[in-house]
Formats: sequence, structure tokens, C-alpha cells
Amino acid sequence: RAWAELARLHPRNPVPRCNLAVTEKLLGRRESARENLRRALEIAPDYLHARVGLASLLYEDGEDEAARDELFRFGVPQRAPIPTLIPWVDLAARLAFDRGELE
Repeated sequence: RAWAELARLHPRNPVPRCNLAVTEKLLGRRESARENLRRALEIAPDYLHARVGLASLLYEDGEDEAARDELFRFGVPQRAPIPTLIPWVDLAARLAFDRGELE
């Protein structure tokens, strides 16, 4: 509830939307999580935390190509906080492995 209220009170801030998506995912509301991540990315297209979250949901749901497209939308991140960069690299490696690009 708190994240939903913060998202309502701060509609131009992507962080509450992203955190609301994490909560929604944990509650099994995957479509709602996707929508909140997409809305966070509408607000801030370069918000890597939301981009990794959306790509991860797509990957987990078997939508590998969509996950890859989302993850690499702006190429390889040049500057990102380590806690966000590690999941990006992990997902990129899983996608590459699944495509046979890594052995």
C-alpha cells in the first residue's frame, strides 16, 4: 500500500513505481508488476533498476527475445551502481548462455 500511495503522490518519480512492482511480483501479481515497471520506464527511460526488473520478468515468463530487447535497449550500461549492474550482467549472461553464445 505504501508504495502505491507514494506512486500516486509522486507521479513523476520512477522509484515508487519500481518498488511497487517488486512488491507486486512477490505477491504473484506479475502483470501488475510489468505495468508498474513500464510506467517507471515511461517516467525515466534510463532507469536501469526498472529496466532490469522488467527484463527479468520477461525472462522468467519465457519471453527471452523480449527480455533481451529490453535489457539491451540502450546498450551495455557504462555507469551504474554496482547493486544494479550485477543483476544486469547476470541476466545478460543467462540470456547469452540460453542462446548458446557462452559455453
